[in-house]
Amino acid sequence: MEFTLIPIALLLSAIISASVAVIAWRNRGVNEMPHLTLLLLAISFYAAGSALEVASHGIPNKTLWMRIEYFGIALIPPLFLAFTIVYTRWQEQWVRYVQIFAWFVTITTIFMVWTNNWHQLQWQGLRLDNNTGNMLYDRGLWFPVWAIGANLVILVGTVRLLRTAFLQRHLFQTQSLLILFATLAPWIGNLLYLSGANPVSGLDWAPIAFTLTGILLAVAILRFGLLSLLPVARSALVDGMSEGMIVADVEGRVVDANQSALSLMQYRGKVPIGRPMTDEFPLLDVDLEDPVALAETPVEFEIEGSDGPRVIEADVSPFLTGQAIIGGHLIILRDITQRKLAEQERELLITELQDAVSQVRMLEGLLPVCSSCHNIRNDEGDWEDMGAYIEEHSSVEFSHSICPECAKKLYPDSKLAKKQHPPTD
Repeated sequence: MEFTLIPIALLLSAIISASVAVIAWRNRGVNEMPHLTLLLLAISFYAAGSALEVASHGIPNKTLWMRIEYFGIALIPPLFLAFTIVYTRWQEQWVRYVQIFAWFVTITTIFMVWTNNWHQLQWQGLRLDNNTGNMLYDRGLWFPVWAIGANLVILVGTVRLLRTAFLQRHLFQTQSLLILFATLAPWIGNLLYLSGANPVSGLDWAPIAFTLTGILLAVAILRFGLLSLLPVARSALVDGMSEGMIVADVEGRVVDANQSALSLMQYRGKVPIGRPMTDEFPLLDVDLEDPVALAETPVEFEIEGSDGPRVIEADVSPFLTGQAIIGGHLIILRDITQRKLAEQERELLITELQDAVSQVRMLEGLLPVCSSCHNIRNDEGDWEDMGAYIEEHSSVEFSHSICPECAKKLYPDSKLAKKQHPPTD
């Protein structure tokens, strides 16, 4: 073997990728860790195999290392897609079919590489370049299927990362962009290898480009807390909240939401990332263009639950970027049904007490009463009948009758007087 500049650069790429894999493994409490670690190990294996292929002499030795190298290169597309799905919380059903396709292409390609002597579907012939000594391939029928399929899977993941970086540009901009640039670097190297513009004939530039990938991921992990800040904080805090949480960007599109929010909003489905909030949660009628008013007065609305109407309170708070510009909105949802019922019961009790108090009115102070007719002088100086005055200023009502003494004086011959005062012997 002869280790010139290019094999050394490839080995350097393998070492960097393996080192970042170790760093990622130390964050083993994070969901994304296994996928990123396996992806980086596959990249490291790919780069190391490519270095040994370039450094070795003769077609048989190069062919052996090339076949070993495919264990790394073929695993990169499905592992990259798996990391993208977990990191961006990709929950659409159709992406599962893309995963199945990715693993089918990977397993089939490895089989084709190691059994090529029987069918020559991966390559039909091998030769060495006269100038560089690199191995050149006369590609078989399966190679374009593998190349298109693998790049299509990586393209799907790259587009997803690009979309996530755009949606979260005010939230986790640096982490998303670093991962995106780390992904784009091998794309450039792969296009150089597959196109006719390769400056070094037969050299696969992708593993060299993965050196940049490893450096960017290391910066994202060590400097900006990738796999420790966002995923851990979200898993421990957001998903564990009893209150609902929805994050919307400045255009009102859903960036994030926890399960409590989906439950409170009676939403049957996955988190509608990137969708307009007004379309997915129509009952959440908030005007995000007036954040000051929203911050001062929470929004209340009713939603039909399984056990009857529920009252939901939405507390909307804008969050600012480093330039003091509104970067989006944080919406906290609370079920205040019990609080509303308690308030209604309290108001009903207060009303009943007020009604009871209004019926218990007392006359206090000195009343000027005529010593002759017993009329009462009111506050305006007018004289009123005692009965009328008392009825007006209290809850007392008068019923008229006649006492025995008055009956005897006024109506001595009446039955009432005789009945109440029977004659004595």
